[in-house]
Amino acid sequence: MKYTIKSTYPCVIKSKDSFVELEPNDSLLCENESILYVYPKIANIIPFTIQLDNPTDTEYFSFTRHGEEHFVILESLAQVSLTKKETLFFSGKPCQILIEKCCIKFEGEKRIVTCHISHPYKDYKIMKINGYACVQFDRDFFAFHFQKEKMFHFSGDEISISANTLTISKSLHDNLNRKRTFKVELSDQLKIENETFLRNPANKKELLSYNFLEGLKAEDFDFSISLLSKKLQTKIKKENLSQLFGEIKSIMPVEENSFIVLSSKGKVFVTFECDKGEIKDIVLDDL
Repeated sequence: MKYTIKSTYPCVIKSKDSFVELEPNDSLLCENESILYVYPKIANIIPFTIQLDNPTDTEYFSFTRHGEEHFVILESLAQVSLTKKETLFFSGKPCQILIEKCCIKFEGEKRIVTCHISHPYKDYKIMKINGYACVQFDRDFFAFHFQKEKMFHFSGDEISISANTLTISKSLHDNLNRKRTFKVELSDQLKIENETFLRNPANKKELLSYNFLEGLKAEDFDFSISLLSKKLQTKIKKENLSQLFGEIKSIMPVEENSFIVLSSKGKVFVTFECDKGEIKDIVLDDL
């Protein structure tokens, strides 16, 4: 059996005969292997093994297929907990904030809302803004609406607060070197305003389909729509892109115009038909 290994994080993979370093978006083709040893190069994931002769999903990886191709997807799912507790009061009612090594929890009257974070934090500020319990880290901001018991998470390279408004700037380090800047008003109806994207236009026509997916991941929907042919734009509207693809977490190239995409909707195999500098068709197959 042949397997293609794809990873969402850098790691070293050992087979019976060799060691291979694998970066995100790289592919490793394995044939006639029964076991692989994986050594992640990020914190909070311990080394583990993959039994290729017994393809069973675990918390560290999953098996999937598209047509005759078999894939192993390495995903960062393990979490570590070390809890600190703070309490804020809204109209005399307590809201508990639990900050663990790799996640944050807000406890309202009826619900506990949890968000996992990518690495541990030490320094943070806790504040109340317009009915929100807020926690600000260096590059992350969490806001929990106490009455509605909903949590919102924003991340960026620069986060500033003025009254009840956040200003967030983030370099996305993608193919177009995007920098996204936007404002968030923490009101009863949370609003994102004044959103702008700075891009390097020189790379727009290179890796056309990959740029389209990166635009979706960045929520730069105007850009992604601009890459579609006029005919395809009549079928796919900007407001439907988020519903169609979900919130994209990782893009894994298989060939120039085919990808495995991990999103809030699960795993999907996406194939593009491109011609003359525009996207003519898109096919999505659930995995």
